[in-house]
Amino acid sequence: EHPLAFLWEPYRDEAWWFEAVVLVRRVAIACSVALIPRKSVFVGGVLVAIVGVSLGVHIHLNPLRDAVAQWTESAALVGVLAVLRLTAMMDEAGPSAESAVLSWGVVGVAVGVVGTAACVVIGSL
Repeated sequence: EHPLAFLWEPYRDEAWWFEAVVLVRRVAIACSVALIPRKSVFVGGVLVAIVGVSLGVHIHLNPLRDAVAQWTESAALVGVLAVLRLTAMMDEAGPSAESAVLSWGVVGVAVGVVGTAACVVIGSL
């Protein structure tokens, strides 16, 4: 077995290259956060675009062999989109009670994604 097989084993034979797509997504997010000033109006839009395109490609190509992994990855990307929107709303709200509610919304989304993933995994056993 090839020492780097872990990079393509989770993917269907036709999508063995999909780990490169995931790497491009990670690099794009990192570069966006590092290069675009935090207060820029473009930060949120660029991040939402990167994650949204990633979600669309992931759903369209269905690259993973395991349906549970496919569902979990899709749910995680949807969760990231929700968190990006909630954090944008928090920036707009400023320091207020509304901001605290939005913070709890971020926590709720994170718990929801983890809970959904756990249910999917447990249900597949």
